[in-house]
Amino acid sequence: MAEILTRVDRFGDWYAKREDLAGYTGDGAPSGAKVRQYVGMIANSDPSATLMVGCSADSAMQVYVSHAAATHGRTGIVVVPKRKARSDATEYAIAMGAEVVEVSPGYPSVYRARCREIAAERNLKIVRWDREYAARDTAAQVANIPEDVTRVIVPTGSGLTAAGVMGGLSAIGRNDVVVVAACVSDMANGESIAQTCEKFFGQCSVNLVVVPPASAYGKGVKGAVLPNGDGLDPFYAAKAMGHVTPGSMLWVSGRRPGVRIVTGP
Repeated sequence: MAEILTRVDRFGDWYAKREDLAGYTGDGAPSGAKVRQYVGMIANSDPSATLMVGCSADSAMQVYVSHAAATHGRTGIVVVPKRKARSDATEYAIAMGAEVVEVSPGYPSVYRARCREIAAERNLKIVRWDREYAARDTAAQVANIPEDVTRVIVPTGSGLTAAGVMGGLSAIGRNDVVVVAACVSDMANGESIAQTCEKFFGQCSVNLVVVPPASAYGKGVKGAVLPNGDGLDPFYAAKAMGHVTPGSMLWVSGRRPGVRIVTGP
């Protein structure tokens, strides 16, 4: 579990929680909460265990898995839908030395089943993505939320980060803060996020507002930056920027390779 709090930057009447700086080693590598969380999961795993994920063709998870495998001397396997033109995320996974398995049709049930088959066929031990570990790691990061924050804007895919933020706020008694889940896909909704929060943290009284996606997940917002010049992930934080209002804190959860950081960690 993370013991170091990532910083909070103030920009006039709003803030940014800089989770994207966790594990930052340069613009050519990913950084953020998932990088930090994977380090903990790997440390808790069997030394021979493989890192494997089945995900959509545009998903950043293949970036995080392949990077973690390469930097920790593990085998990395990524299972994604087959496309005529591979996504930048898949190309990155290949460049990092991960084994990329492309499946058709590309339904979630298909690539998840292929992951299970590969693990069984090769008798692999797998470093599982520990949702509870990730949620609790996120929850710990609310400790330095400024007192005048009234809304936390969370770029939301599966809803796990939003649930972790809710659980953390509830634990420190900040029920005055509203969590705004700015969805970047159709994976999550208010009910699923609330259920995840309750599963890992018990009854949660933090208010949640869910904003549906305004565009397809694979359509990024290029060139979006914070006021200090630091770039935002085009598929996550960049899409949530439009929901920032006075008193808000934008939860910048991660950053893909190539997104430029000017101010440093």
